[in-house]
Amino acid sequence: MMAGSSIKSYSFMDGSILGWKSSIGSWCRVTSLTVIAEDVKIKDETYLNGTKILPHKGINGSHPEAGKIIM
Repeated sequence: MMAGSSIKSYSFMDGSILGWKSSIGSWCRVTSLTVIAEDVKIKDETYLNGTKILPHKGINGSHPEAGKIIM
């Protein structure tokens, strides 16, 4: 977790990177070397598995397939 980032209640993050000023909502699961860049908002109840997310995005759907890049 970088400076200014936050994770809400009941979320799980393991083996991943959360960039500056980014946030993860409630009841989320972030695993398998997911990399979340700066200023990304992950909505509640989202599952990310090895996903790479570029800066300044809002994610509101799950991405269970490993290796996906969100531009």
